[in-house]
Amino acid sequence: MGGLHGFGVIPGVPWGAPPEGGSGDRSAALVVAMAGQLTPEDVQLYYQIALMGQRDLPFAPDPRSGFEMTLLRMLAFRPEQPGDREGEAPRAASAASGSGQSTAAQAAASSDPAGPSAAAEAAPLARASAAAEPALTLVQSKPPAPVAAVAEREAVQTVEEPAPAAPAAVAVPMVLTEPQHWHDMVNRLELSGLTAELVNHCMPVEIETGRVRLLLDPSAEALNSDVHVGRLEVALAALLGRPFRVEIHVGAAADETPAQRAARERAERQRQAEEAIASDANVRTLIETFNASVQRESIRPMG
Repeated sequence: MGGLHGFGVIPGVPWGAPPEGGSGDRSAALVVAMAGQLTPEDVQLYYQIALMGQRDLPFAPDPRSGFEMTLLRMLAFRPEQPGDREGEAPRAASAASGSGQSTAAQAAASSDPAGPSAAAEAAPLARASAAAEPALTLVQSKPPAPVAAVAEREAVQTVEEPAPAAPAAVAVPMVLTEPQHWHDMVNRLELSGLTAELVNHCMPVEIETGRVRLLLDPSAEALNSDVHVGRLEVALAALLGRPFRVEIHVGAAADETPAQRAARERAERQRQAEEAIASDANVRTLIETFNASVQRESIRPMG
């Protein structure tokens, strides 16, 4: 940072150079020798990069990495030179520049009484203005379609697009000759909460036209209420497409209810999970090596 400061000060203020014979004589001589080899623009750019690098140094992985990245920035960037942008203009701009130069020169020669000297002076100005103005390319756009044609096309599309057909009502036959039929129907009823619990503890006993008699497991007798029965009647009517009156009686059914079937399947999955743990080779090795034991209540079946 101090060296960059010297590079910038010494060319403009020669008497600001450090005196010879001091403690930093070698570094001072180096600063004086290098001061004339860097342009003022380079010095200002490097000084700015050094300031930014010093600010970002605490965020670097280590001081050396931060210092090296700062030096790499100094090598990667340099001030823009007057000739850096030459050759970037398209060829159309150079053609336009040539035509603009001749036009501007002819206009200056005809209007200025000074004659060729005035035209010669106007030529550089014409070249500068032509180079500054970008070349324009005319692109013929497609004419918009007539309003009548657009309206006709939209009308044709509207006529050709068929309206979506409404879903037809599917009749569900009332077949309850097997216990599985009742289980399937319970799964299709849109019930929840205590009403669903009540239905899961019931099995059909008698089905007549417009009437269903259900047998409720005694363990769920507390769930029997007119509110739940009314909700079940609404759900059956929505599923089967005709009204039904539901009668519920308490008693043990010959077949297992949906709730009893779900409990049996849960117990079977639990038994299989416990057998899988007991037969696992890694578990048996831990038990034999460390005299460990398996807490069966912590086993849960997958899925």
